[in-house]
Amino acid sequence: MSRSLISVQKSQIVDVLLLLASMWLVFILQILFPYDLSSYGIVPRTFTGFLHIPLAPWVHHSTTHIIFNSVPLLVLGFIVHLSGRTQFWEVTILITLISGLGTWLIGSSGLHGGASGLIMGYWSYILVNALFKRSAKNIFLALITLFFYGGMFLILLDARPQISWAGHASGFAAGAITVWLKYKVRRN
Repeated sequence: MSRSLISVQKSQIVDVLLLLASMWLVFILQILFPYDLSSYGIVPRTFTGFLHIPLAPWVHHSTTHIIFNSVPLLVLGFIVHLSGRTQFWEVTILITLISGLGTWLIGSSGLHGGASGLIMGYWSYILVNALFKRSAKNIFLALITLFFYGGMFLILLDARPQISWAGHASGFAAGAITVWLKYKVRRN
């Protein structure tokens, strides 16, 4: 029994670490090679920007940007993964696509990239999931993330030019929409 518990924990850590490692790999490749991968972010209301929606979480514009995204991605991604591997990847894909579409629709002109939308989506998913699926575990996880990451609400109000307000807001909305979609599918 304890062996399966350990392997579940390993897969949770491995999946989230692989996701983060892939983002760091893209960032390091961008430093090592002359090709500018940051152009693969979302440029709102353009055809190529639309095509780049699935790639945007891997495009970080600076070392500070990817460092600030790394810890919340690990922590919140791990919490989302507690629902299972399939659930984690479904949630990750849905949030990436929905938040990217939202950014593409409402974002300011310019390049939008980074994992912030995915992070905001994970956070929102954890909070809203506790409302839809009221279990002691979900409520506890929501309260813990609210306690440690409650300041992320302020990010939704940050409209500085170098900050993608649209990416953060779209990510937050995407997490809630993802819970609603998954809840609706389960009920039907």
